[in-house]
Amino acid sequence: MQKVESRLNIIFVAFLFSSLVYMIVGFALSKSGWKALIADARPHQILFVAFLILSIALFVIILKLKNSQRPDTEKSIISKFILLFALAEVPSILGLVLFLLTGKFSFLLAFCFLSIVTFFLIRPQEQS
Repeated sequence: MQKVESRLNIIFVAFLFSSLVYMIVGFALSKSGWKALIADARPHQILFVAFLILSIALFVIILKLKNSQRPDTEKSIISKFILLFALAEVPSILGLVLFLLTGKFSFLLAFCFLSIVTFFLIRPQEQS
């Protein structure tokens, strides 16, 4: 079981750092004078709310999946956590898309924060 936990921790760190990379990309773009694709403020709010609702729905789904019956084989345990980590990464991807559309770095930060919090809530725990 130690081998599975070690693999899961490596996968966890890899997925977690991908969210941090999205923030670095957004920061670099914002400092380089990059211009947003949508200039009007109204679509910003609509997209933010839509992406936020989608992220919260994903958060609920992730928690339900994590609390579902524990798989019995090593392969199924790793597959389950890869799915959970991939779903937890979606809000940060949505934040990056929203940043690219609106140019608002605060939107990217908010969604990356939500994603990182989700990662720590679903982090694999040591089984005794």
